[in-house]
Amino acid sequence: MQMLNLRDVKLLSWLTNSELYFLESISQKRSLKTGEILFNNWDEASALYVLLEWKLESYISDDIILWEIYAEDIVWEMWIFSDEKIRMSSVRVKKDSVVLVILAFAIDTLKEKHPEIIWKILNIIEERKKNNKWKIL
Repeated sequence: MQMLNLRDVKLLSWLTNSELYFLESISQKRSLKTGEILFNNWDEASALYVLLEWKLESYISDDIILWEIYAEDIVWEMWIFSDEKIRMSSVRVKKDSVVLVILAFAIDTLKEKHPEIIWKILNIIEERKKNNKWKIL
């Protein structure tokens, strides 16, 4: 399967080629194995993740699953709205996956240059609410 291009990611598709190149140059791809925990609830958020391949799951506990995350989606971006930069849920790998790790400083740089990214993230969250069956909220 061919890897996703950053331009295919809804949150990033509107960036210029030079901005996408900047993100690609400072980001890293990370392979994840089924069952692996990407991060836990209340962890410090040092990065935004973009799921490039396969499937993840956001949860609070084993019996409270918030939603599934599929390729081309951003992974738990809520920390962007918090001064404390902490995770609001845990994320585990449902099927061997690949994520792009974009460090927080790069997102902060984008927010300064393009404050509209906050609205784009809010729209993605609202769309996710409509498309997923939330167990809570």
